Amino acid sequence: MSVPVVQPEAVGAPNLHGRGIELEQMKEILLDPRKRMILLGGVSGVGKTHLLAELQSQLSADIPLQLNVSITSKAQQPAEVVQSLATQLAGSDSVQEATLKQYFAELGKRPIKNCYRLGLALIGDIAKAKLSSAEGVVNEVASIIAETDDAASTDAQAQALSEAAKDDLVLAFRELMQTIADGGQTGTLVIDGLENASTSVVEATLAFVADLPRTWSIALAVNTERSDGPPIFAEVSELLVYSGGDTLPLRGLTRDGMLEWMASSNPARRSEDDLEAALDVTQGRPFYLREWLDGTELEEITLEMGRKIAPAYQARFNKLSPASQAYLSRLCVLPLGLTDQKPFFDALPNGIPDFNSVSVMNELKTSRFLENLHNDRLLPHDETRQQVLSILGNDIKRTVAEEILNEFDALDLDVGTRDVELLRLRSDAGRADQVIEIGPSVAARLIEYSPEAADQAFELSMEKNLDVMTGEKRSEILLNQARAMIGTGRYPAALEFIDRAEDGMSARNLVLSSAQVRLKALMRLNQYPDALTVAEHVLSLLPKKESVASIETLRILNTIYRDVGDSDNALSTAKTLRKIYKNNEIDERVKSRIWRNLARTYATLQPKKAEKAAKKALRFAKQSGQLRDVGNAYLALGEARRHNNKLGKAVAAYDHAIKCALALGNVDSLLWSTLGKVDAELLAGNAATAQEGLDKLAPFFSEEGRRHPLESLHWELSKIELGLLTEVPAEVDVESLLKSYSEMGISWPTDYYGALQSHGKKTPKPL
Repeated sequence: MSVPVVQPEAVGAPNLHGRGIELEQMKEILLDPRKRMILLGGVSGVGKTHLLAELQSQLSADIPLQLNVSITSKAQQPAEVVQSLATQLAGSDSVQEATLKQYFAELGKRPIKNCYRLGLALIGDIAKAKLSSAEGVVNEVASIIAETDDAASTDAQAQALSEAAKDDLVLAFRELMQTIADGGQTGTLVIDGLENASTSVVEATLAFVADLPRTWSIALAVNTERSDGPPIFAEVSELLVYSGGDTLPLRGLTRDGMLEWMASSNPARRSEDDLEAALDVTQGRPFYLREWLDGTELEEITLEMGRKIAPAYQARFNKLSPASQAYLSRLCVLPLGLTDQKPFFDALPNGIPDFNSVSVMNELKTSRFLENLHNDRLLPHDETRQQVLSILGNDIKRTVAEEILNEFDALDLDVGTRDVELLRLRSDAGRADQVIEIGPSVAARLIEYSPEAADQAFELSMEKNLDVMTGEKRSEILLNQARAMIGTGRYPAALEFIDRAEDGMSARNLVLSSAQVRLKALMRLNQYPDALTVAEHVLSLLPKKESVASIETLRILNTIYRDVGDSDNALSTAKTLRKIYKNNEIDERVKSRIWRNLARTYATLQPKKAEKAAKKALRFAKQSGQLRDVGNAYLALGEARRHNNKLGKAVAAYDHAIKCALALGNVDSLLWSTLGKVDAELLAGNAATAQEGLDKLAPFFSEEGRRHPLESLHWELSKIELGLLTEVPAEVDVESLLKSYSEMGISWPTDYYGALQSHGKKTPKPL
């Protein structure tokens, strides 16, 4: 049975009393051409989603083209986000057919056959919805891109879209937004629920933030009460503030705001005398304050996700019709990541006796169990979901999960990328054998594009698996979970799992795999001495005749030797990399990366060779068509020129690298490129531009918790150099700075600082 989108009976707009100041702040920021970006943060139930919905409503006259997406699952891919946004564009009357024709007309002119051009052909849904000749256009583009002259079908093009790289898709959609902006059309992009986002979706969001068309705006929201919320808020806020936007931590309602609300709606006739106690207990969260205004007593309200408030919900739940109770129970048991999958959502009411879509939806919305905000489906607030699950208890929850699975199994629905959500549903239904059997394979498939979802799959299946597994299979699973942990930034935990995997390990291939995973974790932790030992061990395990397989490890070794000041070994590994390049067939992307390593090594040790190497890296990167590699090659070119005292040309190369970094939301490249540019400006004596660059980087190095430890040290060292140039000493603890470098195994700053004090800024920093 398909559930149609319905418009239930009006029960009043969501409460926004007391939010007038915040709404005006948000509107002012989004309409200010110098800002245009805002990030909302706040605890659960404080009103973030309601505010975003009201914001869109109030801006609709000024900005009719509004796109929004809600992130519901760590398994959600950037491709899904882009496809959702593209589908909304297809249905918008604001986008003119001529604009889309212009976009597609440009595709055939692109000289490079790669995923980027395939991604640019993405908007198949838009083409089909807007252009009468859509299939012909898409087929023509596909045939140009294809290795053969055979034109692909529109369906095949859509399949290719789902497999295209994240960078390509985001660049493609960004280019479409720019085409629309060039046609004079403004737009707003709203992304809610970022606390649920995987690393790849966060990176895609960063790319939108960093390279948003100048006439567009973007509003984002993160629940900072969820475990992943604060680090995601910090990561996004850094680049957003760097790009000119603002953050808005959303607090609870004030007394004045509540008085305004009570004057408008006060069903339980609450007294002003009780208001202070209500604000204290609820922390001013509208979600809970509404319960109090409707009659729930304060002693029944707690912020522990609905344990004591459950009796009030129980009473409301008991008043529902059996069909509404059954549907609401299924909707709350269904993992959130499946609620945005239409086949699963539509199948949810199957088998419920006397189910009538309109009456059930009306009843659930009237009784405040469901809300309809800036999406087209009625769903429970996350707090409501927890309340209902607490009412059901584990036994009923297991029964409901089994009912849902039986309906899904009967329809043989394609879970696509959400197999981790289905795994969670199987776990809730008590199907432990299925979870144990398929969990590790589900996790292994997810590691590359969503390590967070892979980590969840491991959590669901690993504990019982490890009890019954021994030998190599156990080691493989533990190593895969360590890979997932590295992808989620849990590096110390990953090292613990690697230690467990190595217990009793003897197979050479597993020993090699374990060492490679350990090397990756140690590099992320900047533990260079240990990483150096492990990298040398990896090289000893690799087959001597398969030199191509050693390239990545040699590049890591080369980087470590260079950074710790071991010039002999840095040049030796560079020589080995060059020999592998000459004697083997390697694709352009790998060639670019080899020459990039050579350029950066030569820059500090043999500067005259550096620029030629960097230009080769750039040439191969452009041939590969990967913008990420192009940007990194420009960074290497900037390094080469800076160390050869070609300071103006170095700044130009760094500017290219910064432009590429912003187009991709690549914060690491942005930081290193800007630090290199600042150093070139310092060498040239340009204090004002150096100061400007350092000030721009300030949001990334806040005292609240630096996520870029090595870059922050270089930033502080640059501040010391600027102080010498301007004769205004920097407020930097030099002893602590040099100690921090030393703890990373990096010794050159001590001598470098001594030379600064004696002779001033005369030489480039070996960044």
